[in-house]
Amino acid sequence: MAGGVSTPALVAAVGDAGGLGFLAAGYLRPADLAADIDQVRRSTTAPFGVNVFVPESRPVDRAAVARFREALLPEAAHRGVTLPEPPERDTDHFADKIEVVLAARVPVVSFTFGCPSRAVVDRLHAAGSQVVVTVTDVAEARVAVAAGADAL
Repeated sequence: MAGGVSTPALVAAVGDAGGLGFLAAGYLRPADLAADIDQVRRSTTAPFGVNVFVPESRPVDRAAVARFREALLPEAAHRGVTLPEPPERDTDHFADKIEVVLAARVPVVSFTFGCPSRAVVDRLHAAGSQVVVTVTDVAEARVAVAAGADAL
């Protein structure tokens, strides 16, 4: 989950209705995630979760990304949009977001686009969090189980 679709108000409403609401941490700055967690806690006593994107671990073809950006430049110029240079490596502040959810002792932390390391899962468990990993095939399920995920 990413963007502003999972607001603290929505997460609280889902929890109050008996469901398990999730905050989307993807593309959020860590400080904004912490503020959203605080808002959920001020709005409900229901348990909730936070979904975190796992950064890409495979090397990125920087030349292909540059070619794609170049192909988009005419359309961007036509629409008055400036395309930024792509970052060298985008981690989406993964390590900082892990520290935020650890400090907040979030009840459920889920991961998308990969599996966190066993060390991250162990730290979350020590903080009282349940860990969920999104998987798309048997191989990914095995990796998540080996890392200590509570649910797939």
